[in-house]
Amino acid sequence: MSSLLSAISGQFSKSVLLGAFFPVVLFIAGIWLLVLPMNPAAIELLHGFDTLDTNWKVLGLTLVVVLLTGTLYNLNTSLIRLYEGYPWKESAVGKFMTNRQVRRLETAAKLLDLIAAVKAFPLPAKTSRDLQNQQNRMAEIENKAFPSAPHFVLPTRFGNVIRNAETYPKRYGIDAIEIFPRIAAKIDASYVQQIDDAKTQLDFMVHCSILAALLGYIVLLVGSFQLGVASTHFIAVCLAKIAVLLLLSYLCYLGSMSPAGAWGMNIKAVFDLYRASLFTQLGYDIKAVDDAQERELWNHISTAMVFPNADVAVPARRLPYAISEPIGIAVAIVKSTDFSTAPNSALIQVAAQLDDKGATRVTVYDSPPAGMELRLNTLKTNKGSLAVTGSAPLRVVITALPPGCTDFTLTYEALVPGTASPSPAIAGPMIPAPTAPAATTPGPTSSGTTKL
Repeated sequence: MSSLLSAISGQFSKSVLLGAFFPVVLFIAGIWLLVLPMNPAAIELLHGFDTLDTNWKVLGLTLVVVLLTGTLYNLNTSLIRLYEGYPWKESAVGKFMTNRQVRRLETAAKLLDLIAAVKAFPLPAKTSRDLQNQQNRMAEIENKAFPSAPHFVLPTRFGNVIRNAETYPKRYGIDAIEIFPRIAAKIDASYVQQIDDAKTQLDFMVHCSILAALLGYIVLLVGSFQLGVASTHFIAVCLAKIAVLLLLSYLCYLGSMSPAGAWGMNIKAVFDLYRASLFTQLGYDIKAVDDAQERELWNHISTAMVFPNADVAVPARRLPYAISEPIGIAVAIVKSTDFSTAPNSALIQVAAQLDDKGATRVTVYDSPPAGMELRLNTLKTNKGSLAVTGSAPLRVVITALPPGCTDFTLTYEALVPGTASPSPAIAGPMIPAPTAPAATTPGPTSSGTTKL
């Protein structure tokens, strides 16, 4: 137990110390220096505090600091969401600020299009360089300061910087919020520390901004109780304190942009570097042959995780498998391999059973038996039409299925390299089996399903 506590302490001590403890110490110092001297009763309390034994003073201050630090640390997610704009996004102010941010994104996109059009014409070297610099700035705004689509835009600049990192994995078909807790287990310890350091800097600036604004409100509240007897000098000093604290809060908010961007960049890199490891860890031994297939796979997996109770079809963890559109229609696959048709050849039949009607498109993934090559021109389907869009593994898209179709069968021939086809009249390109042994080994039958 002690070793476990030590490990937990080692993980969180730095983030708590720099991200929450220091802002709390500054906040208490502000209360001591700016608020307590404004209230005569508080001044008497200070005199009473001075009469306490030093050990009691330390114990009392430590207790207050620890309680405030723990509270602030545990409210971190809620405070960040407040600064992102989620709680008040649907208010009148929130809608106004969101529309303003959307216009900023649209302006950057329009300028990019305009610059690209102007650069198509011959231009002086200096003008061309200036346009390129402007294009780079607009591209940075579009790709780093805003989410991937206008409907994801939030009311604040801070929120959109973080939202940019959250929507970045959608280029892979991944839902970042759902998948990140799983992919975090694959991250190297050194990189975890790098992410934590960026998050700690972000927390420090956000907490300082929140506490500075809270301190300004406390000064206003305490000062309002003194208005009946306050002098002009007291009111002027009180207003000056509030103005300085609010300015400090805003500067800390602006200061949070850079660590928010750094943290977001690290989060985006996690999906670039570790998504393949997570795919394997989830039990899939399928390798995407192109970006389209990868997006298709992750989209179905993410959808099933976000909506676990929904009837969402997900790919089988080993070949063969199939994915349908709409994605709610599951496809069960049964594959049979007949080696008796001719020496060194095999006839493969992939039977697909759909659990509902209305599929407009089904993509089937498979590979020839180990040591054999697929003869491309022997591919047939008994329903709809087919198109081969990939070869490692074989990727066949079935479209134009009849209305109400709930099953179809795909057949093809595979040969040992160098063997003449049993159907010599059929000639065409060959697709080899994967280098590693396929999940489906030569045998009478094999099956797979696309529904967990």
